[in-house]
Amino acid sequence: MRILAVSVAPLFPGAVHGGSQRILMAVAQALGAAGHDVRVLCSRRPENDGGFKPHPRVVVEPSLLLRGTFPSPYEVAPHRLARTAAALADASGWADRAYLHADAVFMRHALGGTPVIRSFHDFLYEEALLSAFALPSALTIVPSEYLKRCIEVSVSGLGVREMETVMVVPNGVHVPARLPTPKPLPGIGPKRPGETVLLYPHRPDARKGIAECLKVLAELKRRRPKDRVRLLVASHVDEKVSDEAATYRGSVTKMALHSGVEDAVEFFGWLAPEQMPSLYAFADATLCIGSFIEAFGLVPLESAAAGTPAVCARVGALRDLEGTPGLSFVPYGDVPAATDAVEGALEARMDSRSVRKHIASRFSLTAMQDRYVEAITGRLATALKQRSGPARPDKRAGDKAYRLAPWCHIEGRRIYNDYEYGYCEFPALLSLITGSAGSTRAFTQAQAESSSTAMRELETSLLRGYVVPVPNVLSLRGRDN
Repeated sequence: MRILAVSVAPLFPGAVHGGSQRILMAVAQALGAAGHDVRVLCSRRPENDGGFKPHPRVVVEPSLLLRGTFPSPYEVAPHRLARTAAALADASGWADRAYLHADAVFMRHALGGTPVIRSFHDFLYEEALLSAFALPSALTIVPSEYLKRCIEVSVSGLGVREMETVMVVPNGVHVPARLPTPKPLPGIGPKRPGETVLLYPHRPDARKGIAECLKVLAELKRRRPKDRVRLLVASHVDEKVSDEAATYRGSVTKMALHSGVEDAVEFFGWLAPEQMPSLYAFADATLCIGSFIEAFGLVPLESAAAGTPAVCARVGALRDLEGTPGLSFVPYGDVPAATDAVEGALEARMDSRSVRKHIASRFSLTAMQDRYVEAITGRLATALKQRSGPARPDKRAGDKAYRLAPWCHIEGRRIYNDYEYGYCEFPALLSLITGSAGSTRAFTQAQAESSSTAMRELETSLLRGYVVPVPNVLSLRGRDN
């Protein structure tokens, strides 16, 4: 087959823009290896001008004249949008099928009648939200059950439109054949005996948790005054083209000065994928304690696969990974708990063999590639006949019912909302939501009406997205979710 893959984010021959682009390259190469011809259209940047071939049957064509950065990739001159639409139309005439990776392709008309399959790798940026709510496809692929629940509940469950089949294909994680050798990389000083190295390998988005990591660093240094501790912070590939990335180093340095840990913060350049295992192995713990709504969680899994434990906040799809060996979890914003987890990771001896075996079996890179190839090339006819996700809210007479939104999580006596990046207390509502053994359950309007406090909390929580209506109320009443 002839497959057209489209990404509004850029692809580079020697680096990746982020985890999602790494997945796209793996999918494109798998399609090529399966005998299909693949053209990957992406945004043009100076680093990829002219295109490149990551596989004999795969060509990357940077012909989309968009910004090549996030957010607002479409914020360009009108003639650039017109030329982008023309490039899409030309390529779609060649293709048997279009695969829209991390779908943010609003110019659907340019694809003509080419059948479309897409994936989402976030449900946060406006491009993904608008695509999910307004633009259909034959099949939608997501990397986690968390993302599937969020999309189905908000698009189909709230009655916006009938959602197409949503298929979960977990991201594949590269597990090296043997533990990588810890060694310093360009821009990183050698590791001294007895020192502790913490790793922050994320892009320059404050929600990724740099402020929280600096607080943990300060607390760790306070607890261990005689120990030398370093925090390695990545400088992003967008540093020369994005204002946010360009000012990132200065803002982090300023925060570090304010926290009194400037001597422990060390920046390094954005690394190629093949260098990452050695970087993970060089560190003693990887920190993923921000509020960013992750759609999967590649970084902590890659870290554990390289033999280095990771500390994660219970946010977004990271919650789906709780229980994975090598990863520890803490409430978002709880600096003492995060510091405790770091100390626990430093003192415990991780069973790298069993951790790596677990990750390889659950998040196989080959299995991911095979499922994408099957979905893009062989399941379209079936997907067109199927529909998935919650039905529209039940219109029959009967009591209304509600449940905890999939982007919310009960933490003690508080509820964390991924999209509010914080907690709220609804004590009366919490008693209605909490089921047996820590589970959550649906509750009815009548149950809430038994207390004026519960009704006030229900009205507020509906407006703020802490609870959502339950479709097919009559079949779900009184059952734990």
